[in-house]
Amino acid sequence: ANNTKISREAEPASEVELKITVKNDFTKSEGVDIENIEIKATIKDIADDDDLEEESKEFDLSAGNDKTVTLKFNLPLDVDDGTFDVLIEADGIDENGEGQGQFFRLELEVEKEKHDLRFLSFDIGPATISCNRRASADYEIINIGTEDEEDAVLEIKSDSGILASKQDISIDAGTDDNIHSNSIMFKIDESANNGIYPVTASIYTDEGRLQDTKTKDIKVEDCIKQIAKKEEVLLITPKEQLTTQSIKEQIQ
Repeated sequence: ANNTKISREAEPASEVELKITVKNDFTKSEGVDIENIEIKATIKDIADDDDLEEESKEFDLSAGNDKTVTLKFNLPLDVDDGTFDVLIEADGIDENGEGQGQFFRLELEVEKEKHDLRFLSFDIGPATISCNRRASADYEIINIGTEDEEDAVLEIKSDSGILASKQDISIDAGTDDNIHSNSIMFKIDESANNGIYPVTASIYTDEGRLQDTKTKDIKVEDCIKQIAKKEEVLLITPKEQLTTQSIKEQIQ
C-alpha cells in the first residue's frame, strides 16, 4: 500500500524485486484506452548516495484491464544499513490525450549483520610454477558488517594443508575505509606432482567464524634444468697466413 514499509528487509548485495500492478480504471462502458504506459521505480540514495532506477517497457491498457510488471534491483555490496525511500510512478496518456498516472512512496529497510567480511578479489601469481615453487596471493577484503573488525584472520590453504596465514587484520565498518588489500607469499610442496591444484583463501572473524572463501587454481609443472653446452671455436685461415698475431685477431 502507499506510504507503507515493505515487510521484508533487504541485505547488502541482495536482489529486490518489485511486482507492480496497474489498472485502467475507466469502466468498460466508458471504453477509454490508456496508451504508452510506463512504470518507473527509484530507490533513493542507496548506491553511495546515488539512486537506483528501473523502468518498464511501454504498454497499453484497455478500459477495465490491468497488468503486472516486475522490476528488479541489485543492491550494492557496500551499502549503509537504514531505511530508503522507494518511489513508484505509473504514467500514460488516454485516447483523449489526457495524462493519466499514479504515484506511490514506499520504504525499504536494509539490515546488515554484525560481522560480515567478503572477498572483493583473490588472485594468484604466477599461475604456473615449476622449479621455483613460490607464489603470491593478492587479496582484497571488504567489511560490510556493522562492527569494526580488529583481529580477523586470513588463511591460504590447499589439499595438503595451510600454506600461509595472516593474523590481526583490522578493517573498519561503514562505507569509508572498510576495504583491506594486501598480498601474502606461499610455497607449494616440492613433492607436488604435475597437475592443477586448487588454492583457497578463507577469512575468519577473531572468534573463528568463517565469513567468505575464494578459490583459484595453480598449475605445477616439472622442473627441467637447462645444462649449458660448451661452444667450440673453429679458426679457418690459409696455412701460410697463420701467425700468432692473426690467431689473436680472429679470437678477438
